[in-house]
Amino acid sequence: MLTAEKLFKRIMVPLDGSKLSENALAPAVALARASQAELILLSVPIMKHVMVMPEYSGYATLLPEQSLEDSRYALREYLEHLRDKRLDDELIVHIEVVDGDEASVIVDRAFAETVDLIVMATHGRSGLSRWMMGSVTEKVLQQAHCPVFVVRNDKPIERILITLDGSAASEAALEPGLVLAQALAADATLLQVQSGQDYVSPQEVDRLDTVEKGLGMRLQDSVYYAAEAYLDYLKTRYEVMLDEPLETAVIDGPPARRIIQFIEDNEMDLVVMATHGRTGLKRWLYGSVTEKVLRGAACAKFIMRPPQHLLS
Repeated sequence: MLTAEKLFKRIMVPLDGSKLSENALAPAVALARASQAELILLSVPIMKHVMVMPEYSGYATLLPEQSLEDSRYALREYLEHLRDKRLDDELIVHIEVVDGDEASVIVDRAFAETVDLIVMATHGRSGLSRWMMGSVTEKVLQQAHCPVFVVRNDKPIERILITLDGSAASEAALEPGLVLAQALAADATLLQVQSGQDYVSPQEVDRLDTVEKGLGMRLQDSVYYAAEAYLDYLKTRYEVMLDEPLETAVIDGPPARRIIQFIEDNEMDLVVMATHGRTGLKRWLYGSVTEKVLRGAACAKFIMRPPQHLLS
């Protein structure tokens, strides 16, 4: 039986006081309940110029240094209100208000607190497709030592897509994805995209058929059979643990484009992926599949880095 307790013991939710950031609360709380995990609600005060009404005449400007203490106090009150009004008494909830650069604070505190998962909301209006380089979410995804669950909106997560390519590294995302499905009462689909050496293009099929009639289709069928057999094995193995049915699908073509299309066509709410980058996601600029799906898919994302020994 798959249990969330083995995967998630401490879950961090960064909050900035906005309703958008609070979209991360529902899935984080569901996971915390399922895994009996501790929740850490984290906020970072921001220094800014504030207009205030002096006691006797006119307006004055409160300097950033002066406003910082007010910001700390307001954020602590805000987090305490969320804890007391919106979270179960049975949950263990810690509150942290820490000064510094937002992304650095999130990453550093997650490491210091041995956090197993960061759940945060993106403020992008179309998922992550309008990210500017250097955004808080992008920096956290690049640098965090643990998986990051990026929530796009407050829509319930009912359909989860777990992408696989047949490698042990990609399978690192399998159990976390299935645990998410259990905790969120969502349906899960295992998807493999045939590409590169494993992909037999229509042009290749035609070329092989000139050598021997039917050769191209037989080769294509054998590739699909291998992928389907692999997913059927995983399906059989994990359905027993989950006591829930799993869907599987094999498609071909450019991986990022086909994954995004599959998400759109099947109205997936969350995609779960393992990055193959040895340094997390710091190589995104070179157009990895993970980066393209993150920017192009209009759904929530769960991204994790496989253990180092699976990348060698």
